Amino acid sequence: MYQLLAIFIDVVCVGVIFVPVFWFVCGRALWWESKRRMCLLLCFGLYLAAVFSVTGMPDIRSLVFDPAFHFLPFVDVVNSPFSYTCNSILNMILFVPLGVMTPILWEKFRDLRRIALLGFGVSFFIEASQIFTFRLTDIDDLLMNTAGAVLGFLLLRAFCKKDGKRLLPEENQNEKRKKEFGIMFGMVFALMFLVTPFLSGMIWEMIL
Repeated sequence: MYQLLAIFIDVVCVGVIFVPVFWFVCGRALWWESKRRMCLLLCFGLYLAAVFSVTGMPDIRSLVFDPAFHFLPFVDVVNSPFSYTCNSILNMILFVPLGVMTPILWEKFRDLRRIALLGFGVSFFIEASQIFTFRLTDIDDLLMNTAGAVLGFLLLRAFCKKDGKRLLPEENQNEKRKKEFGIMFGMVFALMFLVTPFLSGMIWEMIL
């Protein structure tokens, strides 16, 4: 319960800044183009904030260099199979929305190989950043996150085929739209790193 509350507070702290800033940077033009797509973009930004919160990304207040690596995959399944299985499933579920939302929003991610690379890249960024926390950089997390993104994409593709729908077409993608993912990822990470620790700290002081 405490962890869910912490994630919620982090997402709210990001949202109160991210939503108006993204609206100012990209949203005004996108709103008239597609209200549904704009809302989905904002939801995707908040999802990224939740992912960063769950995975314990470093922030400016708690930055510390403490590398700890686990390079051998699937070893823990022998030592604690139940805990390992639960953790692996949660890591997969965490990245399923990435595999669902990115193909809907961006045409360039409507390919299984690219989704796998995206899931791997995002997870690798998170795992690499954890050398600046007290968390473990774990290859199992990297593999399960990637598998979750792939699973999300396969579920979306299966759903679209079942209903006779195509993935939402995005012809005429301009240069601004092609840069959206990078802009959103950078904005959310910057807010989580620089701003959220101070805002969330104030909220926790009021709660406690």
